[in-house]
Amino acid sequence: MRYRCLLLLLLALSACTPRKTAPAVLPEPAQPMPPLEAAKSAEDFEFIVLQLNDVYEISPLANGRGGMARVSSLRRQLMDMNPNLITVLSGDYLSPSLIGSLKCNFAGVEESVAGRHMVEVMNATGIDYVTFGNHEFDIKEAEHLSRDNESKFKIISSNVLHQTKAGTVPFTQNGVPVQDHAVHTFHMPDGKSVRLGLVGVTVDDNKKDYVSYTNRYQSVDKSVAYLQSTKAADLIFGITHLTIDQDDTLAQKVQGMPLLFGGHDHVNMVRKSGNTTIYKADANAKTVWIHWCKYNTRTKALSTEHLLYPITEALPEDPNVTMITRKWERFADDCMRAQGYMPMDTIGFYLNPLDGREDAVRFRPTNFGTLIADAIRLTDPSIQVGLLNSGSIRLDDVLTGFVTQRDIFATLPFGGDIQKGNLKGSDLRRLLDAGLAQTIKGIGAYLQVSGVTVNGSNYTIQGKPLNDAQTYVVAMPGFLAQGKQPELAFVKDFCTYTEPVMQGGSKNNLRDIVILHIKRTGNMQLARQLLERQK
Repeated sequence: MRYRCLLLLLLALSACTPRKTAPAVLPEPAQPMPPLEAAKSAEDFEFIVLQLNDVYEISPLANGRGGMARVSSLRRQLMDMNPNLITVLSGDYLSPSLIGSLKCNFAGVEESVAGRHMVEVMNATGIDYVTFGNHEFDIKEAEHLSRDNESKFKIISSNVLHQTKAGTVPFTQNGVPVQDHAVHTFHMPDGKSVRLGLVGVTVDDNKKDYVSYTNRYQSVDKSVAYLQSTKAADLIFGITHLTIDQDDTLAQKVQGMPLLFGGHDHVNMVRKSGNTTIYKADANAKTVWIHWCKYNTRTKALSTEHLLYPITEALPEDPNVTMITRKWERFADDCMRAQGYMPMDTIGFYLNPLDGREDAVRFRPTNFGTLIADAIRLTDPSIQVGLLNSGSIRLDDVLTGFVTQRDIFATLPFGGDIQKGNLKGSDLRRLLDAGLAQTIKGIGAYLQVSGVTVNGSNYTIQGKPLNDAQTYVVAMPGFLAQGKQPELAFVKDFCTYTEPVMQGGSKNNLRDIVILHIKRTGNMQLARQLLERQK
């Protein structure tokens, strides 16, 4: 049987069960789904799509999951079994990450890494197609244009355009305009071919001066209509970086795409919407989707099987990709030292793991989220409430035992300043209601809080019930205070925000504030006592 060796491989490794809400722990391994039966006629053509989304870290996480070198190894194994394979990444790869946030010396010029490391690793991994994610526009215009030109994978987008002084034009990649679609041609053994159309689309969350967005649904509809009317493709799939509800709306509004390879939501999920099925994997390549597709060239019928595949230590690493990731890790450490930081300097010790997993901090309070919110609140003695939008936490992992400065840079790659303001109790209530609402769980707007006790819709501020008529001193990241968190943008209208009075000589940067807080509270005395007992 054509897929016998692949099936043996899959039985040796485990698959994860897709979910729609975040569990407290990773699910137990499930029985792998068998691939499609071998083609029964010359008219049946089989191909594979390997799907990733929202990859920020090139190396495995501390819990052993993820790692682009392992993804590359899996891709090579699948290619050996069926060379008709494409690898897609559904947005968010240039930012944010510890390495990408660093400003370093490049040939005598101090510049931000700004995704260089990700592009090099993705090129080596063999990514074929991507669409823009909203975080591709965290970096400056010139940096973004350079990354596009360094990319060997093909970028497609139906609704993202480059806003220039001369007008609105497509972004370019190596001198060629980024297209709204791509057509990938698979070649059959008899010399015939199957053409797969791909259409890309992006959520308009990151509205930078150099970026323009068209209506996502109308743009995709236009791209699909073109592919259908010109008969340029036999099949059409979507590569989307949208919320799951936006994907659902897209599937209802635009017919003709049986599969959407989605991103933006950082936990794996599957949703059926009419004749379309939406697939999303876990961020940072903790899992990937393997889609087996069989297309009948006579009947035009498509049949598919899908496997959510965990990226763990069970997979070998591609040596070439590993070499590149280690090079960038060394570079990051050298760069941090040049900025006056000591990446491996131990700043704290924790027996209970600090939970920075995205499927925790975006759904509920965690000890790590509270610790960071505490650091914000304790920055200035006048501050009563500390707030943190959980999207600031990008570790997607837990920290146990000794914690280093490098860990905090990895947790908070955006850094950024802290701002405080005098909020009316009624405004604070509105902010807490919105930032802790059930409907906001799962996204970066979910709030981690300090100085607030939450009991359903009732709030206690430092031991007393929240008073709508009272004024409270509230501190939060400048990103949040300036209204840049889309779901909480109204916070910018509450008051005029100012810089806190910094304590202990810390710079007004979230990473420095947290490092100082952990140095003060991080149980190093306990660590020394435990070490003494072991002697």
